Amino acid sequence: MKKSVFIALSVFFIVLIFCGIKSIIFSQNELQPDFSVIVTDKDGMWLRTYLNDDDKWCFQTKYDEISPLFLETLIKIEDKRFRKHFGVDILAIAELFFLTSKVVALYQEHQHLLCRLAGY
Repeated sequence: MKKSVFIALSVFFIVLIFCGIKSIIFSQNELQPDFSVIVTDKDGMWLRTYLNDDDKWCFQTKYDEISPLFLETLIKIEDKRFRKHFGVDILAIAELFFLTSKVVALYQEHQHLLCRLAGY
């Protein structure tokens, strides 16, 4: 059991460290999206669009142009507690820690049973 807790804590701290230093690892250019090119006429009407370098559509938009219904739906699907935390959801981290320790313990249990069945 102590080993599984150690492994779960190790995974937890590795994730925290990676999240903390990702801004150091990735340059600012890598964090900025590569937007698609939009060709417009003199009145701003779209004439043609081009895919970005990743062959995907990626258009820049302003926050007030996004439908409030879309934003609410996205928040409900992705992060139910979005409005209750300030960037880091401690409850989600605790759940992850708990589930990781359970999975590690279950894996060790199965490994022990397989060894006993094999006669080791």
